[in-house]
Amino acid sequence: MGLLNIVYGIYVVQPTDEKYTRASTVLGRGERLTRRKAGLLVFVYSTLDAEVAIECDAVIVEEGPQIVRRASPSVPTDYK
Repeated sequence: MGLLNIVYGIYVVQPTDEKYTRASTVLGRGERLTRRKAGLLVFVYSTLDAEVAIECDAVIVEEGPQIVRRASPSVPTDYK
């Protein structure tokens, strides 16, 4: 088996969070395939000691048939 990387945390960053501006600036420097900006900014923390900032429109985490957590710009982050 190759390298394993287990995600142990997904954090939706709100525009009012101090990390939001810093992460948006870093992501803005990257090469975009389109000018469109996604609705959410998410940090993913993993066992490889990596903190990854991701722009996306929705995050859905499922455990079996049950949705554990859902986040999108139109759904509050505390929605279950």
